[in-house]
Amino acid sequence: MQPWKFANRFMPHMDQGRGKARLTPTTVGLRLSPVKRVLVNVAVLFLLVISFAPTPAQAQQEPENSITVVGEGQVSATPDLASVNLGVEVLNTDLAQAILDVESRMNLIAEALTGIGVDAADIQIIGVDVTPQDLVDTRTGALTGQLVYRVSNTQQVIIRDVSQARTIISEAVRAGANIIRDFAFGMTDLRALETSARTTAITSAYERAGELAAGLGLIVGEPLNVEEIEITRGIITEPSSTLLAGAGQLVITVQIQVTFRARIGVQ
Repeated sequence: MQPWKFANRFMPHMDQGRGKARLTPTTVGLRLSPVKRVLVNVAVLFLLVISFAPTPAQAQQEPENSITVVGEGQVSATPDLASVNLGVEVLNTDLAQAILDVESRMNLIAEALTGIGVDAADIQIIGVDVTPQDLVDTRTGALTGQLVYRVSNTQQVIIRDVSQARTIISEAVRAGANIIRDFAFGMTDLRALETSARTTAITSAYERAGELAAGLGLIVGEPLNVEEIEITRGIITEPSSTLLAGAGQLVITVQIQVTFRARIGVQ
C-alpha cells in the first residue's frame, strides 16, 4: 500500500454553457501514515536541537590567562593637628553645689585656653555626667545612708598647632582640669594622604604583576578586576618621644587586589 496518496485532486465540473464536462483543480491534501508522521516529528525536533546547539568555539572556549596580585601603598606625614578631652570631676553630698563647682572650673579652663590662642569654636562639650553613690564611713566601712554625687563635665579641644599641645594641656590643668584622656593626632587633609597611598598601591600591583609575568614568559595586559582590601591609619612614634611633645608620624596603608589579563609572549 502506498504510504500516502493525493485525494480530490481534480473534480469534474460541468460547463453549462456548452454542455461539456471539464476538470477543475481543487484543494490538494497530503495524508501521512502514522509511522511517517512520527518520523517527520522526530526530524523537526532534531533540526530544532541542531539550531540551538553551541558552536564548537563556544563549547570548547579556552580559559583566559590572568595574574592576580596584591599591591600595597604606604605614606606617612607629620600630624598637623591633635585633639584631647579635658574636663572636671567633683564629689559632693550637695548636688547643686557639685554642679556649680564643675561649671565654674570649666569656665576657667575655657578662658585659659582661649587666652593662649585656642579658638573658642575648637572647644566643644562632649559629655556631662551625674552619678549618685552611697556614702561609706571610712572608719567602719558601713553605709551612712547618705548619698554623694559624682559630677563630671568633659570637653574636646582641637589643637591646630601640635607643637603647643603640652602648653595647652598644662594650662588646662592649672585652671582646674582633672580629667585628661583620649589624646590623638590627626591631619587636616586626610583624604589627600589616602589618595597618595592608593596611587602607590596601584603602582605596586603593576610592578608585582610584571615580575611574575617576566618569570613565566607572559605579558601583562589590562586589569580585569580591582578590589580595595584594606586601609589602615596609625601613629608611629620614636621610643624617646612623648605624645605631649607632639612627636610621631601618621601612617596610612592601603592594600588592593588586582587581576590582570596575561598573554603568552615576550615583550
